[in-house]
Amino acid sequence: MLEHTYDIIVVGGGLAGLYASKKLIKEGHSVLVLEARDRVGGRTLTEKHGDHYWDLGGQWVGGTHYLLQDLVKELGLEMFDQYEEGDHILDVNGKQIKYAGNISNLNDKYSLDGVFEAIQKLDTMAFSLPSVSDPLSGKPNIDEKQYGNPKTWDSQTIAEWTSKNVKGDDGRAIINWFARVCLGQEPLEMSLLYFLVFLKAGEGYSRLADIKGGAQEKRIVNGSQQVSTRLKELLEKNKNFDIKLNSTVHRIEQHPTAGVSVTVWNDDLGVKDQRVYKAKYCIVAVPPTISRKIDFYPLVSGARDELTQRMPMGCIIKVIVVYKNRFWREKGFSAEVISDTGPIFICYDDSAPDGTSAIVGFIGAQAAREWATRTEAERQSAICKQYARYWGEEALHPIKYLEKDWRTERHSGGCYVGLLGPGAITACHKGLREPCGRIHWAGTETASKWIAYMEGALESGERVAKEVSERVYSSNDQLKSKL
Repeated sequence: MLEHTYDIIVVGGGLAGLYASKKLIKEGHSVLVLEARDRVGGRTLTEKHGDHYWDLGGQWVGGTHYLLQDLVKELGLEMFDQYEEGDHILDVNGKQIKYAGNISNLNDKYSLDGVFEAIQKLDTMAFSLPSVSDPLSGKPNIDEKQYGNPKTWDSQTIAEWTSKNVKGDDGRAIINWFARVCLGQEPLEMSLLYFLVFLKAGEGYSRLADIKGGAQEKRIVNGSQQVSTRLKELLEKNKNFDIKLNSTVHRIEQHPTAGVSVTVWNDDLGVKDQRVYKAKYCIVAVPPTISRKIDFYPLVSGARDELTQRMPMGCIIKVIVVYKNRFWREKGFSAEVISDTGPIFICYDDSAPDGTSAIVGFIGAQAAREWATRTEAERQSAICKQYARYWGEEALHPIKYLEKDWRTERHSGGCYVGLLGPGAITACHKGLREPCGRIHWAGTETASKWIAYMEGALESGERVAKEVSERVYSSNDQLKSKL
Protein backbone atom coordinates (compact mmCIF):
# COMPACT_ATOMS: atom_id res chain seq x y z
CA MET A 1 0.00 0.00 0.00
CA LEU A 2 1.57 3.28 -1.16
CA GLU A 3 0.74 6.78 0.08
CA HIS A 4 1.25 10.12 -1.66
CA THR A 5 0.39 13.71 -0.75
CA TYR A 6 -1.21 16.45 -2.91
CA ASP A 7 -3.16 19.66 -2.40
CA ILE A 8 -6.19 18.40 -4.31
CA ILE A 9 -7.25 15.02 -5.63
CA VAL A 10 -9.68 15.04 -8.56
CA VAL A 11 -11.78 11.93 -9.16
CA GLY A 12 -12.60 11.72 -12.86
CA GLY A 13 -10.52 12.54 -15.92
CA GLY A 14 -13.28 13.96 -18.08
CA LEU A 15 -13.60 17.56 -19.18
CA ALA A 16 -14.78 18.79 -15.78
CA GLY A 17 -11.98 17.14 -13.84
CA LEU A 18 -9.22 18.13 -16.25
CA TYR A 19 -10.43 21.72 -16.59
CA ALA A 20 -10.65 22.08 -12.82
CA SER A 21 -7.09 20.74 -12.65
CA LYS A 22 -5.95 23.30 -15.20
CA LYS A 23 -7.35 26.13 -13.13
CA LEU A 24 -5.92 24.76 -9.88
CA ILE A 25 -2.46 24.23 -11.35
CA LYS A 26 -2.52 27.84 -12.53
CA GLU A 27 -3.09 28.88 -8.91
CA GLY A 28 -0.01 26.93 -7.82
CA HIS A 29 -1.71 23.89 -6.29
CA SER A 30 -0.53 20.31 -6.71
CA VAL A 31 -3.17 18.07 -8.26
CA LEU A 32 -3.65 14.35 -8.76
CA VAL A 33 -6.34 13.10 -11.15
CA LEU A 34 -7.64 9.57 -10.66
CA GLU A 35 -9.43 8.10 -13.68
CA ALA A 36 -11.02 4.65 -13.68
CA ARG A 37 -10.83 4.18 -17.44
CA ASP A 38 -7.73 3.60 -19.52
CA ARG A 39 -8.36 6.94 -21.21
CA VAL A 40 -9.36 10.52 -20.46
CA GLY A 41 -12.41 12.24 -21.91
CA GLY A 42 -15.32 10.84 -19.93
CA ARG A 43 -18.46 11.14 -22.04
CA THR A 44 -16.47 12.25 -25.07
CA LEU A 45 -15.13 9.36 -27.11
CA THR A 46 -13.46 9.58 -30.51
CA GLU A 47 -12.63 6.36 -32.33
CA LYS A 48 -10.31 6.06 -35.32
CA HIS A 49 -11.33 3.65 -38.05
CA GLY A 50 -8.90 3.58 -40.94
CA ASP A 51 -7.87 7.16 -41.61
CA HIS A 52 -11.05 8.69 -40.20
CA TYR A 53 -12.18 9.83 -36.75
CA TRP A 54 -15.69 9.38 -35.40
CA ASP A 55 -17.26 10.95 -32.33
CA LEU A 56 -19.32 8.43 -30.39
CA GLY A 57 -19.83 10.75 -27.42
CA GLY A 58 -20.19 14.50 -26.95
CA GLN A 59 -19.62 16.21 -30.26
CA TRP A 60 -20.90 19.74 -30.83
CA VAL A 61 -19.59 23.20 -29.97
CA GLY A 62 -22.42 25.70 -29.60
CA GLY A 63 -22.39 29.31 -30.69
CA THR A 64 -22.32 30.52 -27.07
CA HIS A 65 -20.04 27.79 -25.69
CA TYR A 66 -17.35 30.34 -25.01
CA LEU A 67 -15.23 28.34 -22.55
CA LEU A 68 -15.05 25.43 -24.96
CA GLN A 69 -14.32 27.65 -27.95
CA ASP A 70 -11.46 29.34 -26.11
CA LEU A 71 -10.03 26.02 -24.92
CA VAL A 72 -10.22 24.51 -28.39
CA LYS A 73 -8.22 27.45 -29.75
CA GLU A 74 -5.72 27.33 -26.87
CA LEU A 75 -5.07 23.65 -27.54
CA GLY A 76 -4.44 24.27 -31.24
CA LEU A 77 -7.53 22.43 -32.47
CA GLU A 78 -9.72 23.45 -35.38
CA MET A 79 -13.48 23.60 -35.78
CA PHE A 80 -15.81 23.48 -38.77
CA ASP A 81 -19.47 24.28 -39.31
CA GLN A 82 -22.12 21.63 -38.88
CA TYR A 83 -23.67 21.10 -42.33
CA GLU A 84 -27.29 22.29 -42.53
CA GLU A 85 -27.94 23.28 -46.15
CA GLY A 86 -31.00 21.85 -47.88
CA ASP A 87 -34.37 20.63 -46.65
CA HIS A 88 -34.88 19.11 -43.21
CA ILE A 89 -37.59 16.56 -42.43
CA LEU A 90 -40.17 16.55 -39.65
CA ASP A 91 -41.60 13.06 -39.16
CA VAL A 92 -43.87 13.47 -36.14
CA ASN A 93 -47.41 12.54 -35.19
CA GLY A 94 -48.05 10.83 -38.51
CA LYS A 95 -46.94 13.83 -40.56
CA GLN A 96 -43.86 14.08 -42.75
CA ILE A 97 -43.02 17.68 -43.61
CA LYS A 98 -40.04 19.31 -45.30
CA TYR A 99 -38.84 22.57 -43.81
CA ALA A 100 -35.81 24.84 -44.02
CA GLY A 101 -33.67 26.73 -41.52
CA ASN A 102 -33.42 26.13 -37.80
CA ILE A 103 -35.75 23.84 -35.87
CA SER A 104 -37.06 26.89 -34.05
CA ASN A 105 -38.46 28.10 -37.39
CA LEU A 106 -41.21 25.50 -37.11
CA ASN A 107 -44.42 27.41 -36.60
CA ASP A 108 -48.04 27.55 -37.64
CA LYS A 109 -47.24 27.90 -41.33
CA TYR A 110 -46.45 24.18 -41.23
CA SER A 111 -49.90 23.43 -39.73
CA LEU A 112 -48.45 22.19 -36.45
CA ASP A 113 -51.19 23.12 -34.04
CA GLY A 114 -50.03 24.23 -30.63
CA VAL A 115 -46.27 23.99 -31.20
CA PHE A 116 -45.40 27.69 -31.06
CA GLU A 117 -47.60 28.34 -28.02
CA ALA A 118 -46.13 25.35 -26.14
CA ILE A 119 -42.53 26.41 -26.77
CA GLN A 120 -43.32 29.99 -25.75
CA LYS A 121 -44.92 28.79 -22.50
CA LEU A 122 -41.94 26.63 -21.58
CA ASP A 123 -39.42 29.37 -22.31
CA THR A 124 -41.43 31.86 -20.26
CA MET A 125 -41.51 29.48 -17.30
CA ALA A 126 -37.83 28.57 -17.62
CA PHE A 127 -36.59 32.14 -17.80
CA SER A 128 -38.72 33.07 -14.78
CA LEU A 129 -36.70 30.77 -12.50
CA PRO A 130 -34.60 32.64 -9.91
CA SER A 131 -31.50 30.61 -10.80
CA VAL A 132 -30.33 27.32 -12.24
CA SER A 133 -28.35 26.36 -9.16
CA ASP A 134 -31.25 27.03 -6.77
CA PRO A 135 -34.55 27.17 -8.67
CA LEU A 136 -36.57 27.18 -5.43
CA SER A 137 -34.71 30.13 -3.89
CA GLY A 138 -37.32 32.79 -4.63
CA LYS A 139 -40.54 33.62 -6.39
CA PRO A 140 -40.46 33.47 -10.19
CA ASN A 141 -41.16 36.60 -12.17
CA ILE A 142 -44.33 35.19 -13.64
CA ASP A 143 -48.13 35.10 -13.30
CA GLU A 144 -48.46 32.10 -11.00
CA LYS A 145 -52.20 31.80 -11.58
CA GLN A 146 -51.55 31.28 -15.28
CA TYR A 147 -48.30 29.31 -15.19
CA GLY A 148 -47.87 27.87 -11.70
CA ASN A 149 -44.65 28.03 -9.67
CA PRO A 150 -41.47 25.98 -9.20
CA LYS A 151 -42.92 23.82 -6.43
CA THR A 152 -45.94 22.85 -8.50
CA TRP A 153 -43.68 22.28 -11.51
CA ASP A 154 -41.55 19.87 -9.48
CA SER A 155 -44.61 17.91 -8.44
CA GLN A 156 -45.47 16.86 -11.99
CA THR A 157 -43.82 15.22 -14.98
CA ILE A 158 -43.33 16.80 -18.38
CA ALA A 159 -45.94 14.42 -19.76
CA GLU A 160 -48.52 15.49 -17.18
CA TRP A 161 -47.97 19.18 -17.86
CA THR A 162 -48.03 18.68 -21.62
CA SER A 163 -51.30 16.76 -21.58
CA LYS A 164 -52.99 19.54 -19.56
CA ASN A 165 -51.42 22.66 -21.04
CA VAL A 166 -50.51 22.03 -24.70
CA LYS A 167 -53.26 22.33 -27.25
CA GLY A 168 -53.11 20.05 -30.22
CA ASP A 169 -51.58 16.65 -30.89
CA ASP A 170 -48.69 18.19 -32.84
CA GLY A 171 -47.69 20.45 -29.97
CA ARG A 172 -47.72 17.58 -27.49
CA ALA A 173 -45.74 15.38 -29.87
CA ILE A 174 -43.04 18.01 -30.43
CA ILE A 175 -42.62 18.79 -26.72
CA ASN A 176 -42.41 15.10 -25.81
CA TRP A 177 -39.91 14.56 -28.64
CA PHE A 178 -37.84 17.51 -27.44
CA ALA A 179 -37.65 16.09 -23.92
CA ARG A 180 -36.47 12.73 -25.22
CA VAL A 181 -33.91 14.17 -27.62
CA CYS A 182 -32.41 16.55 -25.07
CA LEU A 183 -32.27 14.33 -22.02
CA GLY A 184 -32.72 10.70 -23.06
CA GLN A 185 -35.63 9.85 -20.81
CA GLU A 186 -39.36 9.60 -21.26
CA PRO A 187 -41.45 12.70 -20.49
CA LEU A 188 -43.35 10.70 -17.87
CA GLU A 189 -40.06 10.07 -16.01
CA MET A 190 -38.80 13.65 -15.72
CA SER A 191 -39.71 16.48 -13.40
CA LEU A 192 -41.11 19.46 -15.28
CA LEU A 193 -39.01 21.72 -13.06
CA TYR A 194 -35.82 19.87 -13.95
CA PHE A 195 -36.67 20.25 -17.64
CA LEU A 196 -37.18 23.99 -17.12
CA VAL A 197 -33.83 24.21 -15.30
CA PHE A 198 -32.23 22.51 -18.31
CA LEU A 199 -33.95 24.98 -20.66
CA LYS A 200 -32.77 27.99 -18.66
CA ALA A 201 -29.21 26.66 -18.47
CA GLY A 202 -29.24 26.18 -22.25
CA GLU A 203 -30.63 29.65 -23.01
CA GLY A 204 -34.03 28.43 -24.14
CA TYR A 205 -35.60 26.19 -26.75
CA SER A 206 -34.19 27.90 -29.85
CA ARG A 207 -30.61 27.92 -28.63
CA LEU A 208 -30.79 24.28 -27.60
CA ALA A 209 -32.50 23.03 -30.75
CA ASP A 210 -30.80 25.04 -33.48
CA ILE A 211 -27.64 24.57 -35.51
CA LYS A 212 -26.74 28.09 -36.63
CA GLY A 213 -26.33 30.14 -33.48
CA GLY A 214 -27.42 27.13 -31.44
CA ALA A 215 -25.96 24.22 -29.54
CA GLN A 216 -25.05 22.23 -32.66
CA GLU A 217 -23.21 24.95 -34.58
CA LYS A 218 -19.69 23.53 -34.94
CA ARG A 219 -17.64 20.36 -34.66
CA ILE A 220 -13.98 19.72 -33.91
CA VAL A 221 -11.74 18.43 -36.66
CA ASN A 222 -10.71 14.83 -35.86
CA GLY A 223 -12.98 14.61 -32.86
CA SER A 224 -13.89 16.19 -29.54
CA GLN A 225 -11.99 13.77 -27.30
CA GLN A 226 -8.85 15.59 -28.40
CA VAL A 227 -9.82 18.40 -26.03
CA SER A 228 -9.23 16.06 -23.10
CA THR A 229 -6.19 14.26 -24.51
CA ARG A 230 -4.43 17.51 -25.37
CA LEU A 231 -5.40 19.06 -22.07
CA LYS A 232 -3.88 16.06 -20.31
CA GLU A 233 -0.68 16.45 -22.35
CA LEU A 234 -0.55 20.14 -21.48
CA LEU A 235 -1.02 19.49 -17.76
CA GLU A 236 1.61 16.74 -17.69
CA LYS A 237 4.24 19.36 -18.54
CA ASN A 238 3.70 20.86 -15.08
CA LYS A 239 5.54 19.27 -12.16
CA ASN A 240 2.57 19.89 -9.85
CA PHE A 241 0.27 17.66 -11.88
CA ASP A 242 -0.08 13.90 -11.89
CA ILE A 243 -2.68 11.55 -13.34
CA LYS A 244 -3.34 7.86 -12.79
CA LEU A 245 -5.42 5.91 -15.31
CA ASN A 246 -7.00 2.51 -14.61
CA SER A 247 -7.51 3.74 -11.06
CA THR A 248 -10.99 3.11 -9.68
CA VAL A 249 -11.74 5.03 -6.51
CA HIS A 250 -13.30 2.80 -3.84
CA ARG A 251 -13.18 4.94 -0.70
CA ILE A 252 -12.85 8.59 0.26
CA GLU A 253 -12.21 9.21 3.94
CA GLN A 254 -12.21 12.62 5.59
CA HIS A 255 -10.08 13.18 8.68
CA PRO A 256 -10.96 15.90 11.22
CA THR A 257 -7.49 17.41 11.22
CA ALA A 258 -5.70 15.82 8.29
CA GLY A 259 -7.52 16.32 5.01
CA VAL A 260 -8.74 13.38 2.95
CA SER A 261 -7.42 9.98 1.94
CA VAL A 262 -8.55 8.32 -1.26
CA THR A 263 -8.24 4.57 -1.75
CA VAL A 264 -8.07 3.18 -5.28
CA TRP A 265 -7.68 -0.15 -6.95
CA ASN A 266 -5.08 0.30 -9.65
CA ASP A 267 -5.31 -2.09 -12.60
CA ASP A 268 -2.46 -0.72 -14.70
CA LEU A 269 -0.99 -3.31 -17.04
CA GLY A 270 -3.21 -5.97 -15.50
CA VAL A 271 -1.49 -5.82 -12.09
CA LYS A 272 -3.97 -4.96 -9.34
CA ASP A 273 -2.85 -3.24 -6.17
CA GLN A 274 -4.48 -1.01 -3.60
CA ARG A 275 -3.12 2.48 -3.18
CA VAL A 276 -3.96 5.36 -0.87
CA TYR A 277 -3.44 8.99 -1.83
CA LYS A 278 -3.76 11.92 0.56
CA ALA A 279 -4.73 15.52 -0.09
CA LYS A 280 -6.17 18.60 1.54
CA TYR A 281 -9.34 18.46 -0.57
CA CYS A 282 -11.08 16.20 -3.05
CA ILE A 283 -13.15 17.03 -6.12
CA VAL A 284 -15.49 14.33 -7.38
CA ALA A 285 -16.12 14.98 -11.09
CA VAL A 286 -18.18 11.96 -12.11
CA PRO A 287 -21.97 11.60 -12.59
CA PRO A 288 -23.85 11.56 -9.27
CA THR A 289 -25.12 8.02 -9.78
CA ILE A 290 -21.56 6.82 -10.41
CA SER A 291 -20.28 8.60 -7.29
CA ARG A 292 -22.68 6.45 -5.30
CA LYS A 293 -20.34 3.51 -5.91
CA ILE A 294 -17.71 5.20 -3.73
CA ASP A 295 -17.58 4.40 -0.01
CA PHE A 296 -17.56 7.76 1.79
CA TYR A 297 -16.46 7.99 5.41
CA PRO A 298 -17.98 9.74 7.19
CA LEU A 299 -21.15 9.53 5.08
CA VAL A 300 -21.95 12.42 2.78
CA SER A 301 -24.93 14.61 3.62
CA GLY A 302 -28.42 13.16 3.50
CA ALA A 303 -29.26 15.45 0.58
CA ARG A 304 -26.26 14.21 -1.39
CA ASP A 305 -26.96 10.56 -0.63
CA GLU A 306 -30.61 10.89 -1.64
CA LEU A 307 -29.69 12.79 -4.80
CA THR A 308 -27.39 10.02 -5.99
CA GLN A 309 -30.28 7.57 -5.62
CA ARG A 310 -32.70 9.77 -7.54
CA MET A 311 -30.58 10.96 -10.47
CA PRO A 312 -30.35 8.17 -13.07
CA MET A 313 -28.54 8.70 -16.35
CA GLY A 314 -30.32 9.15 -19.64
CA CYS A 315 -30.60 6.27 -22.10
CA ILE A 316 -28.84 6.97 -25.40
CA ILE A 317 -27.50 4.87 -28.26
CA LYS A 318 -25.46 6.96 -30.68
CA VAL A 319 -25.25 5.63 -34.23
CA ILE A 320 -23.07 6.59 -37.18
CA VAL A 321 -23.87 5.20 -40.62
CA VAL A 322 -21.13 5.71 -43.22
CA TYR A 323 -21.79 5.80 -46.97
CA LYS A 324 -19.76 6.00 -50.18
CA ASN A 325 -21.16 9.42 -51.02
CA ARG A 326 -23.45 12.14 -49.70
CA PHE A 327 -26.47 11.17 -51.78
CA TRP A 328 -28.88 13.09 -49.54
CA ARG A 329 -27.12 16.34 -50.41
CA GLU A 330 -27.44 15.59 -54.10
CA LYS A 331 -31.20 15.30 -53.54
CA GLY A 332 -31.36 18.63 -51.75
CA PHE A 333 -31.53 17.37 -48.15
CA SER A 334 -29.47 18.29 -45.09
CA ALA A 335 -29.85 14.87 -43.37
CA GLU A 336 -31.45 16.61 -40.38
CA VAL A 337 -34.56 14.74 -39.26
CA ILE A 338 -36.91 15.07 -36.31
CA SER A 339 -38.82 11.83 -35.78
CA ASP A 340 -41.07 10.22 -33.20
CA THR A 341 -41.40 7.01 -35.22
CA GLY A 342 -37.80 5.83 -34.85
CA PRO A 343 -35.65 4.03 -34.24
CA ILE A 344 -33.68 7.29 -34.75
CA PHE A 345 -35.36 10.33 -33.20
CA ILE A 346 -32.83 12.94 -34.41
CA CYS A 347 -30.06 12.80 -37.00
CA TYR A 348 -27.61 15.11 -38.75
CA ASP A 349 -25.05 15.08 -41.53
CA ASP A 350 -21.88 13.69 -39.94
CA SER A 351 -19.61 14.17 -42.94
CA ALA A 352 -16.25 15.76 -42.24
CA PRO A 353 -13.71 17.87 -44.14
CA ASP A 354 -11.63 14.72 -44.78
CA GLY A 355 -14.19 13.62 -47.37
CA THR A 356 -16.17 11.12 -45.31
CA SER A 357 -19.89 10.73 -45.96
CA ALA A 358 -21.96 9.83 -42.91
CA ILE A 359 -25.12 10.43 -40.90
CA VAL A 360 -25.14 10.52 -37.10
CA GLY A 361 -28.31 9.65 -35.25
CA PHE A 362 -29.60 8.96 -31.76
CA ILE A 363 -31.94 6.39 -30.26
CA GLY A 364 -33.14 7.58 -26.89
CA ALA A 365 -35.26 7.00 -23.80
CA GLN A 366 -37.56 3.95 -23.87
CA ALA A 367 -36.71 3.29 -27.51
CA ALA A 368 -33.05 2.92 -26.54
CA ARG A 369 -33.95 0.42 -23.84
CA GLU A 370 -36.03 -1.62 -26.27
CA TRP A 371 -33.60 -1.49 -29.20
CA ALA A 372 -30.72 -2.45 -26.88
CA THR A 373 -32.33 -5.89 -26.56
CA ARG A 374 -32.03 -6.44 -30.32
CA THR A 375 -28.90 -7.37 -32.26
CA GLU A 376 -26.62 -4.83 -33.87
CA ALA A 377 -27.62 -6.18 -37.27
CA GLU A 378 -31.30 -5.61 -36.46
CA ARG A 379 -30.63 -2.05 -35.35
CA GLN A 380 -28.59 -1.30 -38.47
CA SER A 381 -31.28 -2.72 -40.75
CA ALA A 382 -34.08 -0.75 -39.09
CA ILE A 383 -32.13 2.50 -39.13
CA CYS A 384 -31.13 2.18 -42.78
CA LYS A 385 -34.76 1.45 -43.70
CA GLN A 386 -35.82 4.56 -41.80
CA TYR A 387 -33.26 6.64 -43.71
CA ALA A 388 -34.42 5.08 -46.98
CA ARG A 389 -37.92 6.43 -46.31
CA TYR A 390 -36.45 9.90 -46.34
CA TRP A 391 -33.74 9.78 -49.01
CA GLY A 392 -34.16 6.67 -51.11
CA GLU A 393 -32.71 3.18 -51.41
CA GLU A 394 -29.09 4.36 -51.39
CA ALA A 395 -29.51 4.55 -47.62
CA LEU A 396 -29.84 0.76 -47.52
CA HIS A 397 -26.21 0.24 -48.54
CA PRO A 398 -23.78 1.66 -45.96
CA ILE A 399 -20.07 0.87 -46.02
CA LYS A 400 -19.66 1.06 -42.23
CA TYR A 401 -21.87 1.10 -39.17
CA LEU A 402 -20.77 2.33 -35.72
CA GLU A 403 -22.75 2.56 -32.51
CA LYS A 404 -22.29 3.24 -28.82
CA ASP A 405 -24.82 2.28 -26.16
CA TRP A 406 -23.77 4.53 -23.30
CA ARG A 407 -25.67 2.49 -20.72
CA THR A 408 -23.02 -0.20 -21.16
CA GLU A 409 -20.22 2.25 -20.25
CA ARG A 410 -19.71 1.26 -16.62
CA HIS A 411 -18.07 4.52 -15.57
CA SER A 412 -20.78 6.68 -17.16
CA GLY A 413 -23.91 4.58 -16.77
CA GLY A 414 -25.64 6.34 -19.65
CA CYS A 415 -25.76 9.66 -21.46
CA TYR A 416 -26.05 12.52 -21.88
CA VAL A 417 -26.62 13.51 -18.25
CA GLY A 418 -28.14 12.58 -14.91
CA LEU A 419 -31.84 13.46 -14.58
CA LEU A 420 -34.25 14.23 -11.76
CA GLY A 421 -37.79 12.95 -11.49
CA PRO A 422 -40.79 14.58 -9.79
CA GLY A 423 -40.12 15.88 -6.30
CA ALA A 424 -36.37 15.33 -6.38
CA ILE A 425 -35.36 19.00 -6.67
CA THR A 426 -37.63 19.89 -3.75
CA ALA A 427 -36.24 17.03 -1.68
CA CYS A 428 -32.51 17.06 -2.33
CA HIS A 429 -31.28 19.53 -4.97
CA LYS A 430 -28.79 21.05 -2.52
CA GLY A 431 -26.91 17.77 -2.64
CA LEU A 432 -25.93 18.43 -6.24
CA ARG A 433 -23.38 21.22 -5.64
CA GLU A 434 -23.09 21.78 -1.90
CA PRO A 435 -19.71 20.54 -0.57
CA CYS A 436 -19.63 17.74 2.00
CA GLY A 437 -16.79 18.74 4.29
CA ARG A 438 -13.66 18.68 2.13
CA ILE A 439 -15.35 16.98 -0.80
CA HIS A 440 -16.58 19.18 -3.66
CA TRP A 441 -18.66 18.17 -6.68
CA ALA A 442 -18.22 18.85 -10.40
CA GLY A 443 -19.47 17.51 -13.71
CA THR A 444 -21.94 18.78 -16.31
CA GLU A 445 -24.85 17.84 -14.00
CA THR A 446 -23.67 20.55 -11.59
CA ALA A 447 -23.32 23.29 -14.21
CA SER A 448 -25.27 26.54 -14.04
CA LYS A 449 -24.91 26.96 -17.81
CA TRP A 450 -25.27 24.33 -20.52
CA ILE A 451 -26.15 21.30 -18.43
CA ALA A 452 -25.49 18.06 -20.40
CA TYR A 453 -22.99 19.69 -22.78
CA MET A 454 -19.21 19.84 -22.88
CA GLU A 455 -19.52 23.53 -22.08
CA GLY A 456 -21.39 22.65 -18.90
CA ALA A 457 -18.58 20.32 -17.84
CA LEU A 458 -16.03 23.10 -18.28
CA GLU A 459 -18.21 25.61 -16.45
CA SER A 460 -18.51 23.24 -13.51
CA GLY A 461 -14.77 22.67 -13.48
CA GLU A 462 -14.12 26.39 -13.39
CA ARG A 463 -16.60 26.88 -10.55
CA VAL A 464 -15.30 24.03 -8.38
CA ALA A 465 -11.66 25.05 -8.88
CA LYS A 466 -12.49 28.50 -7.54
CA GLU A 467 -14.33 27.01 -4.56
CA VAL A 468 -11.46 24.74 -3.59
CA SER A 469 -8.67 27.20 -4.28
CA GLU A 470 -10.30 29.75 -2.00
CA ARG A 471 -10.50 27.15 0.78
CA VAL A 472 -6.89 26.08 0.37
CA TYR A 473 -5.74 29.68 0.74
CA SER A 474 -8.23 30.64 3.44
CA SER A 475 -6.73 31.22 6.87
CA ASN A 476 -10.19 30.77 8.34
CA ASP A 477 -10.62 27.19 7.18
CA GLN A 478 -11.84 25.21 10.15
CA LEU A 479 -10.24 22.02 8.85
CA LYS A 480 -6.64 23.16 8.43
CA SER A 481 -4.56 20.46 6.83
CA LYS A 482 -1.65 19.00 8.75
CA LEU A 483 -0.28 17.08 5.80
